Amino acid sequence: MGNVSKHQTNHISFLGVICGLAVSVFSKTLTLLLGLLVVGLQTAEYHGIHLIPYNRMQSYFKGIDLRSAVQDNVALKLSFGATFALAGFARI
Repeated sequence: MGNVSKHQTNHISFLGVICGLAVSVFSKTLTLLLGLLVVGLQTAEYHGIHLIPYNRMQSYFKGIDLRSAVQDNVALKLSFGATFALAGFARI
């Protein structure tokens, strides 16, 4: 899964909570769905199921490596998605 430190994971989790709370102001359902979408896509990519056609999309985005953005640092993206989704249940 890459070389990810606890410090990085903590920061990404905190960012997921903050972003999830910001979106949940508008729609708690949307927050839950977006968070689960991130977790689901990353889980599928980890198991070799490629749902995002990053090879075709790479022709539109010249400045970034989409394969790396989708497949690297899975733990960070799972942490972000899970805390984003859980923030939808928070009461402010």
